[in-house]
Amino acid sequence: MKPTIYDVAQTAGMSIATVSKVINETGRISDKTRKHVFSVMEQLNYQPSMVASALTGKSTYTIGFTLPDLANPFFAEIARSVEDLGHEYGFSVFICSTDNDPDKEVKYLSLLTQKRVDGITSATRIQNDQFLKKLIQQNIPMALITGEMPTLAVDTVMVDDYLGGNPAGIIWWS
Repeated sequence: MKPTIYDVAQTAGMSIATVSKVINETGRISDKTRKHVFSVMEQLNYQPSMVASALTGKSTYTIGFTLPDLANPFFAEIARSVEDLGHEYGFSVFICSTDNDPDKEVKYLSLLTQKRVDGITSATRIQNDQFLKKLIQQNIPMALITGEMPTLAVDTVMVDDYLGGNPAGIIWWS
């Protein structure tokens, strides 16, 4: 069984509050106490629970990313870019391929909120705008890629297909 904060506190001979302060780097804790707690954590192979941290309002350093089809090279490239950028900023990315199925979209978006992700980026054309409204009301940061929902106040990244296909916008090299 995985060790808990209670196990760390008991083994270290300290209160749970003291161990919590060491883990969260809060309060006034001596270097000796801090080193002892970290030593016990290492000895027990204890890893703080990200879910427990999320329940107290702390960041989980995770982003959810939904896309219609990971096998599609266009979306695979976007997923790779989102993952690389997330990693650069210290975030992990949960990638969910929805197969353009509205039920799967809602299922994955629900799962991501249950996992307390710090934000959601979606490259799917979310068809259930009522569900999306609920996410926005929960103050979950959202960004849409390749699709927009003008009825909702959500950040959107779009490609201007007209301008992109306009020959006047193409630079020719000779």
